[in-house]
Amino acid sequence: MACLNLIRLGGGALYALIVFFALQRGVASATPEVKVVSGEEKTEEETESPPSRAARWLVPKAAPERLTFNLGGGFVREQSAWALFAAEYDHPSGFIARGHFSLEARDEYMPREAFIEGVFGYRWRGLFELGLSALAVAGPEFSFSQRWHQDRAWTGGFGVYSAIGSPEGLRVTVTAVSVLFGRFGDRQGASAYALPYELQIPIFAHERARLFIVNRGFFTFPDPTIFTHRIELHTLIVRRVRIFGGMLLDSYGIGGVMGLGLRFGSAPNAPI
Repeated sequence: MACLNLIRLGGGALYALIVFFALQRGVASATPEVKVVSGEEKTEEETESPPSRAARWLVPKAAPERLTFNLGGGFVREQSAWALFAAEYDHPSGFIARGHFSLEARDEYMPREAFIEGVFGYRWRGLFELGLSALAVAGPEFSFSQRWHQDRAWTGGFGVYSAIGSPEGLRVTVTAVSVLFGRFGDRQGASAYALPYELQIPIFAHERARLFIVNRGFFTFPDPTIFTHRIELHTLIVRRVRIFGGMLLDSYGIGGVMGLGLRFGSAPNAPI
């Protein structure tokens, strides 16, 4: 009897040890690995090497959720005055929306020269964007209706939007295959193409401010002569406020452009 009790006691102790080690193993696997670095305990995630300074300068990681608005105005002295608006939205799921609007407010003929683009697409790895673009243009040489002076009218189509880079770093965006259907000048039933584009190059990066050179615009070809091109210097302050100004070129000549932008959404990316 004593031998049987001893066996039962030993079996119970062995079972308790097995349960104890199993629980310990489960807790250890659920807890991040802790490493000692310079006398301080840090988790495995904290000990991962941070991005290089060049990467943080050129392609800083954008916030998971981001909403921006840019409002500006451009002019060619005594010739044209442009109202400019742009908006961008990034959702944590990867969904993106983009919008651009340009209107030549001083144009005396209706409809005034204008450019509108809306984009819906997807963003992955924080660096690549692809979407569908809907585009509309108004201006001279469009003759959908004879009741407009100088044969002006709205026309539009669809395109493919693509972008590479960071919204707060090096970035290139292009909308291609935007086809404008209509009658241009004396060519009945002709079609044209529109090419909106943007190139953003960072030239200075600091914890509190970033500087960019931004080259953006759009043009239609081969027949319509509608185009606007802007070369701007942008200052992004504390990753929330954007101030920009520079040179504007259109079919009337060379002028200037200036504006203000605001950024909303989740916390900005880490400092430089």
